[in-house]
Amino acid sequence: MPKKDYSAVKFDVAEALGEWMNCLYIKGDNDGHVHYDFIHHRDADGVSGITRILQEEGHQVIQQPGLKRGTPPSFFNKLKALKKYIALTKKVPIIWRYPRIDRTGVPKNYSMIILSTEETQGLHHLAKKEGVSLNSYLLWALDKTILENLLTKDSDRKWVAPLNMRPIDSKNLIMGNYSASIISNVSATPTPKWFHQQISHYLKEGIHWGSQLYSNMARYIGFRGTLKVAKGIKEVGTGVFSNLGAWPNSGIVLNQEKDNIIWRSVLVPTTQILPVGATAWQWKEHLSLSLQLHPSIDGPTENCELILNEWIKNLGSEITTKATLHHWQDHPECPHNLIHS
Repeated sequence: MPKKDYSAVKFDVAEALGEWMNCLYIKGDNDGHVHYDFIHHRDADGVSGITRILQEEGHQVIQQPGLKRGTPPSFFNKLKALKKYIALTKKVPIIWRYPRIDRTGVPKNYSMIILSTEETQGLHHLAKKEGVSLNSYLLWALDKTILENLLTKDSDRKWVAPLNMRPIDSKNLIMGNYSASIISNVSATPTPKWFHQQISHYLKEGIHWGSQLYSNMARYIGFRGTLKVAKGIKEVGTGVFSNLGAWPNSGIVLNQEKDNIIWRSVLVPTTQILPVGATAWQWKEHLSLSLQLHPSIDGPTENCELILNEWIKNLGSEITTKATLHHWQDHPECPHNLIHS
């Protein structure tokens, strides 16, 4: 019998509160056609979702990317890490430029951008020039963009970034949700190096082990207990930034006869407690970025497209590609009764 995925319970809880927790995977082939796949977050985190899609396309996933680590800490040390993690989840002064509405649901639209090979290489070069990972560089520019466009200049920010916790040397494919969260509490206007150092310190201190314990709290308090906790939360942070990394990796064997996909993108759900949802995913030589703003942010509906273009602008590279705006009503899989203008 498969091991119960306690981490998935929180996504069912979110839906019980009126959110929609499906992840949208988008891909474009070399004939210019765009294809869509919906995978519910209760069934898969990012790595599981990609694994499933690649297998369905006829490719082989020999090994999944994972976390470089030694022996996991003892349960006692995980509890100590949990204490540090909970301290980071405490509320910070986030001051929104637009009123926050107490509602759940789905925004009217989302936006995405697919960068060219040259534009993607340019971003890697800029991150290297700053002495940081591309992940840290993207998060820095996203934070700057949200501060400039959705918050007041005096506001703090709290970013949540999922971390793939699979052991990198695992002989088996690990499906479901197997992740923790990295929390970055931000004030003032930090540099890319600051973000890079904060993430490195978080991992060095082992706080992610406490986060993983917290993510699986349903193992101890069940669905009802998790729902009770969630009902008492109105705002956790500014948003979530999910970077799925660069694919295909060395653990993937592509079926050359079916390898006609030239770019891929993914859209993560947003919630009232994490209202900004941003993703990055590089497939081959094309980096994709996507953005979704929860309907509890009462701003102009075109903000989603404008902010993604500002994110690109703040990255500082020679990027001429522009974001495109897409409407949830065009997807029959989306529960239209939850869409807000």
